Amino acid sequence: MPQLIRPVGLELTRLVLIAVALAAIGGCLMFLRRRDRAPLDVALHRAVLDALLVLSILVILVVTLVPQPGLGGRRVSLVPFREIRQAISEGTVAGTGLLAVLGNVLVFVPFGFVASTRWPSLARLSSIAVAAALFSISLEVAQYFMGGRSSSIDDVLLNTAGATLGALAAWALRELHAGRDPG
Repeated sequence: MPQLIRPVGLELTRLVLIAVALAAIGGCLMFLRRRDRAPLDVALHRAVLDALLVLSILVILVVTLVPQPGLGGRRVSLVPFREIRQAISEGTVAGTGLLAVLGNVLVFVPFGFVASTRWPSLARLSSIAVAAALFSISLEVAQYFMGGRSSSIDDVLLNTAGATLGALAAWALRELHAGRDPG
């Protein structure tokens, strides 16, 4: 486990630096939107959502593309639900199986939430699910060619489920907000 934490710790440092850069990019985006005569609150809202979307994608890239220690070569699993069933049958959260299942779902939740909030035309669950599935498939293909990672259809299913849960959460918040009395 310490071998897994050490590379992730280095990547988290890089992620913090990227977040600072994203804040600067967000400020530039807000300035450009203000120049286009967008009201300040609209410009700020869009700039924040854009920065959060980029950040969620960067987190996904770091989590999915950093090679795993001890996993040399290429491993592919194209049988749906095989790894999920195995993780559930192990039944321990501390083991890598169930933790990997939960991680694959949770890492895509912010992506689904922010994407459906940023682009209301994509707010349909099917649109978010297709976008997440395509993104996840591209990551699995990249993992295959990079080596040191496992490519699995279960990861695609879990990532898609996570993004869909994020979109559902965004929808629930929109409905909750729409039901409030503005006065």
